[in-house]
Amino acid sequence: MLPQMLPANADIKKLKASYKISTSAIIKPDPATERDYTNPVSFTVTAEDGQTKNVYKVTVSKKSGSSP
Repeated sequence: MLPQMLPANADIKKLKASYKISTSAIIKPDPATERDYTNPVSFTVTAEDGQTKNVYKVTVSKKSGSSP
């Protein structure tokens, strides 16, 4: 699990993730697509060999404070 903490006023329903992977690897779904992170989002990274896969679950939380 990859936890991320954002400011209290962040809109986690419309986020795009930034990432770095090998140029030969593939990630699905596309993290650059705006998506709702209200619930954890899973990304599957497939290595160059096309066989090795890892699933990463991203959980976004907001710091305590006022929300929009």
